[in-house]
Amino acid sequence: MDSKSDTVDYEAMYDESIKNPTEFWSRQAKKFLKWIKIFDEVDGCRLEEGVISWFTGGQLNVSYNCLDRHAVKNGERTALIWENNRTKEQINGIHECISYRKLLEMTCQIANVLRTNCGIKKGDRIVIYMPTCPLAVAAMLACARIGAVHCVLYSVLGVRDIMKRIKSSEAKVVVTAQKAFVGDKCLHLRSNIDKTLKLLEKTNENSVNHVLVWKMNDCDIGDTLRDTDLETAMKAAPTYCEPVAMESEDPLFIMYTSGTTDEPTGILHTQAGYLLCAAMTHKYVFDYKIGEVFACVADLGWIAAHTSVVYGPLCNGGTTVLFQGTATYPDSGRYWEMVERLKVNHFYTSPAAIKKLMKDNLNCVNDYNVSSLKTIALGGEPISTATWMWYYTAVGRRNCLLMTLMGKQGKSNNIENASYIGLSSEPSATTDACVVVEVRKSVPESQQKCKKFYRDILESVKSSIINIAGEHALPRFVLVVRESVYTWSNKMCRSIYRDMAEGFFKPLLKHVDPSENIVLLDYTTSPLPPVANKWEHLQ
Repeated sequence: MDSKSDTVDYEAMYDESIKNPTEFWSRQAKKFLKWIKIFDEVDGCRLEEGVISWFTGGQLNVSYNCLDRHAVKNGERTALIWENNRTKEQINGIHECISYRKLLEMTCQIANVLRTNCGIKKGDRIVIYMPTCPLAVAAMLACARIGAVHCVLYSVLGVRDIMKRIKSSEAKVVVTAQKAFVGDKCLHLRSNIDKTLKLLEKTNENSVNHVLVWKMNDCDIGDTLRDTDLETAMKAAPTYCEPVAMESEDPLFIMYTSGTTDEPTGILHTQAGYLLCAAMTHKYVFDYKIGEVFACVADLGWIAAHTSVVYGPLCNGGTTVLFQGTATYPDSGRYWEMVERLKVNHFYTSPAAIKKLMKDNLNCVNDYNVSSLKTIALGGEPISTATWMWYYTAVGRRNCLLMTLMGKQGKSNNIENASYIGLSSEPSATTDACVVVEVRKSVPESQQKCKKFYRDILESVKSSIINIAGEHALPRFVLVVRESVYTWSNKMCRSIYRDMAEGFFKPLLKHVDPSENIVLLDYTTSPLPPVANKWEHLQ
């Protein structure tokens, strides 16, 4: 937070979101999104019937929200900074800036190609298998503009995985490129699509009628009847396409995840709910301000890129970096040279990339000026204390806010709710983790039964965390409370956790099993130390 007033605003917003959720979400939806038709009802969920419904009766267009309204007022503002793949021969990286006006034009051209050349209608499915580049973003927004549902595939996927996703989504069109260069590797994207469609045709499971191919200047188009040169078709297409009014709950895109079975799981993300969450995350979590440069270096096939490269930043009229390449090619300074050259303010990557950089060269940041950074973030998997410390000190220079964007929740027989909370307010003992468990069943009076009661809780928590994140994520503290933790403010929780880590509650900690490094703090049975009545309200 930049000031005391920001903190007050945040606390007030949080309280309202809990006490008056309908009014809160209604105001946020009207603040962040431009509606064609305002919604009739904010929350139409009936969980007992399995009905999930948000902003019922509302109509909007995601492409309009991300492009048109910004292009009209600030057409020359940079929407995308394309950081292309860097080779060993290049001393510095190469980037290209795309304005909101230009991105709107590209989007409309692709939308018209999809409609006129391919016959795409509202609700049809489109697979996008492209490098991380402006054309890929324009293709995503073109689908949103005409009401088609896009499915962006990770560019390193092979034929077998592509085939499953095309088959599952029943895609009518594939938008692809001749090749993608990632580090020192060349991925033959169009060749993979050709092989995939031939396999699908053998089993009469091919739904694809058209393939739009970005030739990349020096490559010939395929010899199949369904292939179309994307750039040539775009040049012949009108530069404006009227956005389609979409219902709030219409699907926007399909995101595939690798499940426990051999088949991928496709999750539909809806128009209004997803876009609002993406925009609010970008604005409130990262505290983004217009004019700043936001760089999430994820491949467009990941949900992190959908949210933090495309929809969140563009909905807010921001400037976002499209990164094509790897963290360590041609050297381990790849990210940091880019941060210095583009003056990046917000940097978001994966723990895997940071761990790779640490392994290759702990001093890889030292040769670059990364003082423009104000926020650094990690997302996608748990991190170790060593990884957190290096990222915070070497990259953040102990001045940046560091965020880990990951959260899981679970239930058991004795536990109403358990939340896994990472303690990262200071680079000290507070980087350990705490699990807060809310218990709504009576604690047995018998000492023996009481011990078993807590043992069951700990075993359930341990099992859940191992299943979610692995043994390395087991917590140092388990805090058991009877009253709802959701009535506590974030500030209160942080203060409690910090005092726990610094030994304030040492007399109250009960080692249930020292070999597992799990201890128990039970506010419901232990007296609190009388220190300036600091915790009197919890007694």
